[in-house]
Amino acid sequence: MKPVVTKICFLLLVLTLACSQDEPVLDELANSDWRVLSIVDKEDQTQLLPVYGYILHMNTEGQLYYNLDVNNCSAMYQRNAEGITVADQSCQERCCDTDYAVQLQALIPTVTTFKVEEDNLTLIGEKDIVFEKLTSCDGVACQKYWEYIHLNIRTRAGTPAYLTKVKLVRKEDKATLYESNVIEGYAGFEYTLIDDGFQKTFRNKQVAVLFLGYRNDELLVNHDFVLTADCCHVSVVEGALQVVID
Repeated sequence: MKPVVTKICFLLLVLTLACSQDEPVLDELANSDWRVLSIVDKEDQTQLLPVYGYILHMNTEGQLYYNLDVNNCSAMYQRNAEGITVADQSCQERCCDTDYAVQLQALIPTVTTFKVEEDNLTLIGEKDIVFEKLTSCDGVACQKYWEYIHLNIRTRAGTPAYLTKVKLVRKEDKATLYESNVIEGYAGFEYTLIDDGFQKTFRNKQVAVLFLGYRNDELLVNHDFVLTADCCHVSVVEGALQVVID
């Protein structure tokens, strides 16, 4: 009976390895649309910029689609231990795609790995193809000003708080979003809670944060907020902007 048991165990091991290698889903990429920003030559780092909007879409079934100037292409992609492979590419063969599109078509099957940084995707092969993630904000016209949201912090006697350091922490994972020292001797009442530099961080989300204010090493302000942002600017969902400390 031992040889039979050994064969069964070996078969289960092979099936387990096969399942782990055939996993098609890439959560960072799937069900998103990505627009080509540039093709980067690895040797001299020159960037070739597109003159047309080439859009790549990848789904959870391991399929990808993208358009050229005239034709459309599809292929299969698969995650592996090293990164990603692209196979079985098929493209329409009507005339008149530009040299840039033809190069893009040739580079997609050479991709071996990728990296995602916020809203940018880089597919890495013979050359790097850099994409930006398309969002529902594309085409939205924003008023051209930089939003600052300030806290008014004072003592019960109405005097300035004289904080020496402020810090903003995301409550979910305790990550520090910023930490900065206050100008020595600052005697004002207003401290910046958040500005539009964090618009992408909070866009279309409601994020619970903790604002901490210190005088030297003493914690004086410990205040909860829920922050968000639309396509243009940050805003406060919950939390009072007037803070009184002892």
